[in-house]
Amino acid sequence: MARRYVRRGAIATLSGLLVCVPAATVMVTSMPPAAHAASVGIPGLGDYAQFGVNVTGNGSFGRCTVQVTFDAARFAASAKVLDSMGILDNVDTTLLRRRTNFYMRVTAEEIAPIVVDHAFQRFGHTDLCHFEFTSHDGWMYGGGAGTLFMKFTITGRTATQVDWYKASFDELHEVASGFWEDAAFAGPAQPEEPAFGRRY
Repeated sequence: MARRYVRRGAIATLSGLLVCVPAATVMVTSMPPAAHAASVGIPGLGDYAQFGVNVTGNGSFGRCTVQVTFDAARFAASAKVLDSMGILDNVDTTLLRRRTNFYMRVTAEEIAPIVVDHAFQRFGHTDLCHFEFTSHDGWMYGGGAGTLFMKFTITGRTATQVDWYKASFDELHEVASGFWEDAAFAGPAQPEEPAFGRRY
């Protein structure tokens, strides 16, 4: 938000007498909008890059925004990594490629509580933090433009009252505000798929 224009007047003393002179003409320009803080990586979540997920955020004035970005193509080729990390069990590459959006949403459920915990550690005493989960895939979304598929907000007070490493996504959903998801990513699971997550 641009700051208000600043004007200055001048009162001068001349030849020992207090004389009011016309206000000095000062070039007035509107200041540029305050720049957003640069996005930085969230410490402790670098391993997520192994399955195509990058977590970055920025914070200022008691608020933070965290972006959880899925590289859809890399994610779809990461069935073995997701299984070895205990995030997706019994999901092979064929299934992951056929239902990439659904499994990105399932993975988002699995990692969201940890992302929240690390974000509040990174940005300290924050009044609230907004979380956005997006899918990026150049061939599908036009040169890498992202598709938002889930978002929510957690307040600083709530963040201190939840043990995020033990919290389930159901618990997160109960305390989050502004929760939204794209129904196209939410399922339901097909008959041949493991039953993952809860649909809200």
